[in-house]
Amino acid sequence: MNYPAASGMGNAENIHRFVESKQHFTVWIQNRIKNYGFEKNIDYIVFHKEAVNPGTKGLGGRPKKEYHVSIDMAKELLMVEGNKKGKLARRYFIAREKQAISQGFRSPVVLPSRSNPAYSSEQDFGVSDSQLPFC
Repeated sequence: MNYPAASGMGNAENIHRFVESKQHFTVWIQNRIKNYGFEKNIDYIVFHKEAVNPGTKGLGGRPKKEYHVSIDMAKELLMVEGNKKGKLARRYFIAREKQAISQGFRSPVVLPSRSNPAYSSEQDFGVSDSQLPFC
């Protein structure tokens, strides 16, 4: 199966941890998928991973679903979160878009990258690029 931008996908659990949602991860991701119309194999892919229960010597355990999301879905998940971390992410992306426009970029907006030292968000936004779950 060919997944669009498969190399640009990240684990949704990292986003869940970053936004500090009080919902259990499975409930949170399933609600976001339903409420925002994300499409399986386009916006995200699911991997089934065997879980190991401690004390069972590697036996047993319920399979765990890992959700890997596209950059676009990751950005949307961050921006729709209705808490302090969601607001921080919205401000971060708005500021990056303004920066890109002021530098002559029109489309697509260049996202920050750890490999590009010209981008440093820590001073401007109070969060470093390395703290964001998709950089």
